Amino acid sequence: MALHYKQPKYYDKFKCIGGKCTVSCCERWSIDWYGHEIKKVKDANPSDELKELLEKSFKEKLDTFNFSDLRTDEEKRYSIILKENGNCPFHNEEGLCMIQKELGEEYLSETCTIYPRKHFIHKENIIRSCYNSCPAVLDLLSEDINAVRLESQYTESDFHYRLSSDGDKLKRLENYPVLNYRMELMEFYNKLITDRNVSLETAIVLGALASKRFTDAVENNKIDEIPALIKEYEEKLKDKATIKAIEEIKPNYLVQFKFVNNLLVTFLENADIQINISNLHDGEKLIPENYARGIANLNDTFKGREYFFKNVAANMLFDFNMPFRIQECSILENYTYYALAVASLKVIGVSVAEKGVDVEKKYKNAISMMGRAFAHNKTRTKNVIEYLKEHGFTSAAHVALLIK
Repeated sequence: MALHYKQPKYYDKFKCIGGKCTVSCCERWSIDWYGHEIKKVKDANPSDELKELLEKSFKEKLDTFNFSDLRTDEEKRYSIILKENGNCPFHNEEGLCMIQKELGEEYLSETCTIYPRKHFIHKENIIRSCYNSCPAVLDLLSEDINAVRLESQYTESDFHYRLSSDGDKLKRLENYPVLNYRMELMEFYNKLITDRNVSLETAIVLGALASKRFTDAVENNKIDEIPALIKEYEEKLKDKATIKAIEEIKPNYLVQFKFVNNLLVTFLENADIQINISNLHDGEKLIPENYARGIANLNDTFKGREYFFKNVAANMLFDFNMPFRIQECSILENYTYYALAVASLKVIGVSVAEKGVDVEKKYKNAISMMGRAFAHNKTRTKNVIEYLKEHGFTSAAHVALLIK
């Protein structure tokens, strides 16, 4: 069977930068390994030092329903026990993996081999991308205005389906028929966010209006109207009056700040996200001059590369499998979460830039850390969506308040 790959332009250009990485995936992340992967390394005649580390650096990961007892040792899952400083025990002083350096890349776990690449299977389509949580990916996004442009590839070769931990299996498509339009919706949002004729904020507000209509169609059992709705909103993207009305919405930095600050305090305090935006406020009040200085410094840093912000936001669509990150939630609820994530990166960028020191490096590091929190924990996503619903922030108007 021919497989159809959909991927952003930058995908094939990604290369791990190893010890030069400023937010290493070998730090503060406990990666899962399967028993057979650990056995493969042990059977490769490793050095005594590596052999000793292998014996003491894994703990069995018990699942919710206690199925571990039914699995063989090779089928069981294990978590890496991090060192006191939060680093992987196999992460050496050079910033390199001891396993890879001594035995070769083929002895790494599947997760370590694949990351930051991700794959999502939908029927005969495979959506391939790389997570924003990797700084090397952000470098690619800042180097090419068309980095996130979708490209297609076809292949007859066999595909290693274990490369994807997620996909639209037949049962899922039956239970959630709207998922049959995943590709059309994914391409619509990508086209919308990457459009260079409108600002990122305007594109996101227009996407919220479209998401409301898509949600209404699903709730009213009119799912087959989605293709027509997509065409309607593609036309609105060309409508000068619609764009002008959205562009004229005044920004409300206080609303943005309060929601982002609550997000950091309420949901990310235990996520090892070392980000502080206290330089932008004095208690409940914003410090206008700091905010203005941060915006100016951020714009100066990326002058001539303003597309970077859109590229990051567009790549986040892939990170979240938009608009179906949480399939039990509506398209609009998922989209509001996405809008909050983008708003958070805006506020954090202003905070980092206000200090005026090594802005690009620190901002990319902050995006990487927030990417871990936003895209790698679905339980947190559900909790944030519930928080937004409790505060009535699940409408297109509220998205405008969050993002403008």
